[in-house]
Amino acid sequence: MKKVYILVHADKMSASASNSLLKFLEEPNAETVAFLLTEQPQKILPTILSRCQVLTFNPLTPQIIIQQLVENGVDPAKAPLLAQLTNSVDEAYKLNVDEWFAQAQKIVVKLYEVLEKNPLEAMVSLQTDWFLHFKEKEQIQRGLDLLLLIFKDLLYIQLDKQEQIVFREESERLMQFALITSGRRISDQMSAILDAKRKLEKNMNPQLMMEQLVLKLQEGSSFV
Repeated sequence: MKKVYILVHADKMSASASNSLLKFLEEPNAETVAFLLTEQPQKILPTILSRCQVLTFNPLTPQIIIQQLVENGVDPAKAPLLAQLTNSVDEAYKLNVDEWFAQAQKIVVKLYEVLEKNPLEAMVSLQTDWFLHFKEKEQIQRGLDLLLLIFKDLLYIQLDKQEQIVFREESERLMQFALITSGRRISDQMSAILDAKRKLEKNMNPQLMMEQLVLKLQEGSSFV
């Protein structure tokens, strides 16, 4: 009887787990197959990789994910956003019905709006909304991803590519904001968000990181 083992996030194995796996691989059994799943093969020990056959799978395109989501009942207005956040259809389904994620979208949109309409309230919004909702590192990264997508939408609007925006339910308001900013400023703001994501990965204090980011995003703000 054949046995199949699947190790998810194989790159996150501890040193002891890696050594145990290496011993397992050094004495292969014809009746046993092990799949090591990872998105970062460079983090797996070379001695383990040398004993494995590497199979590369291309992620699903956003278009395919959108199609599958819509065909299975997801609101067409929400599917594009979900498809930009994950390559997993299953994860997209979970996000679609996740109350935390629904609230996260509202908080991110509100933060962007106060940045543009009244930057003085941005720090207040962080204290009353953001820090209370985005607590874990993974949640903060999700929030930054959502914020980044808002700025991408603004660029698409300026490039007359409205069909590519993902915050469909906010499209009218985003079109108004796109008229009062420049492509250069949007690009700088997106760079600031990407820099914040890198700082968070390096374990910078999340509150300090967000406060610095808000100040950076405010540069060149226009009141409307």
